[in-house]
Amino acid sequence: MSTRKNSGKPKARDPDSGPAAASAATGPSLPGSPLNSSTSGVAQPPANVSKGATTMATGSNPIMFLDLSKNNQDAIKRALADVNDLSLQFKQNEGLPQDLEQQLLNDLQFLSNAGQTDSVPVANLPPGIKIPPSQAPPPEAQPQDLKSTPTAPTVLDPMFSGVWDLTAAPINQLKAGVRDTMFKITGNLVGDIDINGEFPSQRPSGPPKGVGVSAPGGGGSSAAAAPALAAPSPKDLTLPEKQLAAVYGLMENDSLTDPTVERFVPGVSTALGEYTASQALFDGVLNIILSLGQTTDGTGVPFRQVRAHEWTSVARTLRAQGVQANDALLALKVQTTLAGQVGGGDATPPSSIDIDLPDLEAQSDIEIQSDNLQAMQAIYFAAQLEDLKVFQVVDKLVELFQNGMLPLGKGNAGNTLYDYWKQAIKRMTETERRNLYFRTFGFAGGDSSAGAPNREFNDLWLRFVSAVSSYARQVTVENLLRTNIPIPVSQQQVKKAARDLGANLSLHGYGIGYFAATELQNQIREIIGLLSDSDIKTAYGARDMWQVIDQVASLELGGAKNSIRYRTMATSGAIIIRWLAEHAAVLVSTDQIIVLDVNQLRNLNSLRARGVKATVKPTDRDLVDACDQWLAVTGTADKSVEDYAQPVEAPNLTSRPIYVPQVARDLLESVGIQAPGGANGSTMMRKS
Repeated sequence: MSTRKNSGKPKARDPDSGPAAASAATGPSLPGSPLNSSTSGVAQPPANVSKGATTMATGSNPIMFLDLSKNNQDAIKRALADVNDLSLQFKQNEGLPQDLEQQLLNDLQFLSNAGQTDSVPVANLPPGIKIPPSQAPPPEAQPQDLKSTPTAPTVLDPMFSGVWDLTAAPINQLKAGVRDTMFKITGNLVGDIDINGEFPSQRPSGPPKGVGVSAPGGGGSSAAAAPALAAPSPKDLTLPEKQLAAVYGLMENDSLTDPTVERFVPGVSTALGEYTASQALFDGVLNIILSLGQTTDGTGVPFRQVRAHEWTSVARTLRAQGVQANDALLALKVQTTLAGQVGGGDATPPSSIDIDLPDLEAQSDIEIQSDNLQAMQAIYFAAQLEDLKVFQVVDKLVELFQNGMLPLGKGNAGNTLYDYWKQAIKRMTETERRNLYFRTFGFAGGDSSAGAPNREFNDLWLRFVSAVSSYARQVTVENLLRTNIPIPVSQQQVKKAARDLGANLSLHGYGIGYFAATELQNQIREIIGLLSDSDIKTAYGARDMWQVIDQVASLELGGAKNSIRYRTMATSGAIIIRWLAEHAAVLVSTDQIIVLDVNQLRNLNSLRARGVKATVKPTDRDLVDACDQWLAVTGTADKSVEDYAQPVEAPNLTSRPIYVPQVARDLLESVGIQAPGGANGSTMMRKS
């Protein structure tokens, strides 16, 4: 993954003033300013641009590959966003796990190599972490020197440059991209593209026409501005550069853009063979598209723009139609086919139109709201403590204190009980709490008039917990036996179960959920502080708060519950729901994303950073442990776990509450069907 080292900020051209023909042929023009994004939420000024300086210095009508440029800029944006997110995680959790800290350092090194450090929010970086110096090779480096040692990547696009570990010494390329895979096949070392999508031959320091080998990272700084030439002569790409651009475009068309997949390297070889077999046609199509893409920047200096995937798609379509490179109507056929790539018309041959379906996810809101799941985490936690009689124990203590039956003198315990009694009118009553549990999780004890219960939760919960537990067991067994037998529960089955459960919790977390959750959280903290008071524990001869709860429940509330069971369910359930909240964006994605890190699952001793709680930032290992603990304390049989781990059709769920008019609700309830009440599926909770 390599680009050239820019001197200062990269120079970018402004093609906005180009002719209409170029716009029609190649689509939107490249933005006129280089990337200088910020993920801190504060608008950043654009990078200083010396328009026309690079172009006028070359005087050669250079070629810009817009898709290569865009992919690289998108990768830079992702790295900047990653740095900001990891920095925020460090502040919130007062540290980062070792793997995340390595990821942060790797991102910073990438940005330093790419010359994008001006966009990094330095003030937000964790203490002790600084932007490292660039590892890019010097401009005077020779190709033979760069072949013997790993060349530091300066292009962030992994498809171009591969996947790297820049924190290793020496740096290590984990997966080769198109550029380095091509070098292994052909032996020709092609230089890096710059921020504009230009190869070295199109830049002032690039090799003259006909030179086939250039050093990665060997681009020099832009020369001083010079008067524009009246009629610049085109400067052609070298053969290795054409091969690289063609292979890149063909693999884009085939959706082989991830260098970590097994088909990537064979795909490079296949694409190179496709270009070589029809090189004359590919080159002829490129020349025609470049003439259509002729435009000028803001200073009137000409340059040419093209997209590699459009060029190769047009050439591939014409080759399939039997068109030869010496066809007298090649230019017309290229324009017709290219127009079909942009949008087919009545006269466009169907075979020349690519199938490019719209992204349905891009037009929709995220169906899993992280805030809603965080609210449901606190409500679930409170519901388990409710079953343990924690709230009732405190209410009984207040009652005994009020009636003079609790042997407490002047002290902190008395102050806390008195304040708790005075603030009772501001807290939710037991009936209101149970109605909330009933509506959000379908737990027993609520009033059906308070809204429709969450009937799907229990089944979806068991399916997700079972799927995670089964997958982790299979990964562990596979690791021990080193078997190649496919495991019955896949990553996508776990993702499907997680998405179903997350969507269900998100839907029922709307409305009062988040606000009730914050109140319950504060109340639980008050209760823990009260029951942990030494005077309260002494009054009941208890050594901890759980013995106080058992004593009061046994003496005053008709019997104690199994505190270990409910404590484990509360904590493990909170971890599971928080994991869903932290992975909401991944779960709603339609991409084939790895949901659980197999390395974490196999490492039973994987640790979180100091001070980071599993209920706030759970790892994948925390999730598996929580699922196993929940299944163990609830006595779920292994046979049931296996059955629930198998996928079923997802329930019909909306992404947000749907208001049902009162007339319709009355009609449904008259025939015995419970309809959602109000705008959120529940009636208004009232304070008594």
